[in-house]
Amino acid sequence: MNRNALLLSAVICLCIFPATARSQCFDSSCQSLQNIYNSAQIDYRDYRAKNAPPAPSLSAGGLTVPCQLNLWANNVPMYICFSQAPLAGADAWFRSTLQGMKRVQPSWEFKIVSAGAEQSVDAGPLNCEPTPAQGPYSDQCPLHMQLTRQPDGSTRLYFILNSLSSPYLFPHPAAYHPPARAGMAARAPQCDDFCESFQKVFAARNDSFAAFRSAGVQAEDTQPSVRFDGAQQCVVQNASRPDGSTGVDFVCRWPENSGFAAGSRFQGIISRVRALLPEDWSPNQQTASDNVTGAPVKLWSATEPGGKHDVRIYLSGETVAMHVTTWK
Repeated sequence: MNRNALLLSAVICLCIFPATARSQCFDSSCQSLQNIYNSAQIDYRDYRAKNAPPAPSLSAGGLTVPCQLNLWANNVPMYICFSQAPLAGADAWFRSTLQGMKRVQPSWEFKIVSAGAEQSVDAGPLNCEPTPAQGPYSDQCPLHMQLTRQPDGSTRLYFILNSLSSPYLFPHPAAYHPPARAGMAARAPQCDDFCESFQKVFAARNDSFAAFRSAGVQAEDTQPSVRFDGAQQCVVQNASRPDGSTGVDFVCRWPENSGFAAGSRFQGIISRVRALLPEDWSPNQQTASDNVTGAPVKLWSATEPGGKHDVRIYLSGETVAMHVTTWK
C-alpha cells in the first residue's frame, strides 16, 4: 500500500471513529460515576420510576458511601451521597471520587477550596457558580463535593450531582436582561396560569370565596378563570379546627401515580406559593398523622399575622392538596 493510500485509510478511520474528549472509565468507581452522570442527563428518570431500584452507593478509596435521590426546594432532582467516616478513609474516598469525575467530565471547570483537612469542590461549565440553598439554576454548577472535619475527629462527606435536564432548571433571573425595544418599556416578569389563579383565590379569601361559591365551583373546568394544572378537583367547603373554630376553605387536590411524583408536586407547589405570599406570613413545615388511617402526612403552612387566613399544603401518600382558608 502506498503512502497516499495509507493517508486515505487514516482519514476514513477518523471519520468512522471520531475522537472524543472524554476518557474511558475502566475501574468500578469511575464507571459508577459515569452511570450517575448518564442518569443526570435524562433527569434521573431511571431512578424516579414507580418501581425503580434504590440509588446505588458510591464506593471509592476503600470506602462505600450510601446514596439516594432527593429534590431541591425548586423541584430539581439531585443524586446525593452522604456519610460520616474516619479522616483517612474519607480523604481517600474524596480524592478518588474527584479524580473519577474529572475523567467522566474533563471539560468541566473544577473549583477546589482547601482549608487544612476540609475541602470542597464545585464543578460544571466554565465560570459556573455554586448551587444556592433553594436549588440550582441552569447556569450553576451541577456538582458539589465536600469533606468537613467534625469535633470528634471524624469527617462528613457529601457528593451532590444535580439533574442536567430537569424542566425546573431555569436561567438565573439576574443573568437575563432582555433588551428593551425602542419606544417600549422592558417586559415585566410573566405571571402564568398558576400565578394568576392563585392570586384570584388569594384575593377572594377576604369575602370567604363568595364569588366562587356563587359560581358553584366544583372542578377546575367549571371555573375557567381559575386553573391549576393537574388538579383533579377544586372545591369551596366548610373548614373546622380541633378547637371548634370554623371557616371556609378553597381546596384543590392533585392525585399522582407515585410517591415520588407526589413529593415532586408537593415541593413544586410550595415553591410557587411561597413566592406569591406576603413576606410577613409565617411559614412552617411539620409531619403529622392522618386522623383516619394514621399514615404520615407532611404539612407546609403559612399563616397571616393575626391568624385570620392561612395557606396549607398537604402531602399524603400519592396525593397533594392545597387549602386557602379564611377563619371566622
